[in-house]
Amino acid sequence: MSGICSGKNYLIAGVANEKSLAWGIARSVFREGGTVLLSCQEALKERVEGLATQIGNAPVYLCDVNSDEDLAAMATRIGEGYGSLYGIAHCIAFAPRRALQGSMEATTRDDFKIALETSAHSLCALVAACLPLMKEGGSVVTLTYDTARAYPNYNLMGVAKSALEAEVRYLAFNLGDRKIRVNSLSAGPQNTLAARGITNFNALKQMGRERAPLGWDPDDTGPVGDAATYLMSDLSRSVTGIIHYVDGGLHIVGA
Repeated sequence: MSGICSGKNYLIAGVANEKSLAWGIARSVFREGGTVLLSCQEALKERVEGLATQIGNAPVYLCDVNSDEDLAAMATRIGEGYGSLYGIAHCIAFAPRRALQGSMEATTRDDFKIALETSAHSLCALVAACLPLMKEGGSVVTLTYDTARAYPNYNLMGVAKSALEAEVRYLAFNLGDRKIRVNSLSAGPQNTLAARGITNFNALKQMGRERAPLGWDPDDTGPVGDAATYLMSDLSRSVTGIIHYVDGGLHIVGA
């Protein structure tokens, strides 16, 4: 199969189900000829292995991104099986539901720690573990959500995404001499498993449908998948450190 990702290996980390943005990315990369490797939590193994049969029986690695041992073991297995990586899609975020509701000032230290560790530091940890495999440079993509505004019932996750965006800039700066690009994608409201933890998420979805200049389908992961595939291909060889919006133009619309 030929395409803009042909001849390269890509790790898509954080697949949960068929509605995941990670799955949309995996399908687009596979369509463009890339060899796709998937990672997920142990609880999701059976579901993700079922999806993997649709993209060439992609290997599925179990990995807790908050475990340095898991990350090292996954990197070792990828190295033994595939030798190298060209692209990484980091599609991982978590905050306790109670930290998304109520008042920001009521956030506990423990909730803050787990949200920032899982949603932001996991990018650093994943890149550090896989860096020896990116022998010829490559691309890292992560997922954010419009941190220029405050959204009801998003609270701590908005803070975590702001940290993630800053992290992208510093990683892009530090890894440029290795020819590794680091970028983030800001998608519109998407009907993912993670989004279901946001109270009144239906209002955000409706806002996307009604106000995005190009319209927005919260059930279609294809646009984000295709944008990520571009960023992880050589077509984006001089693009790094950016937030690339894929939301039908929703982010330009005033309140």
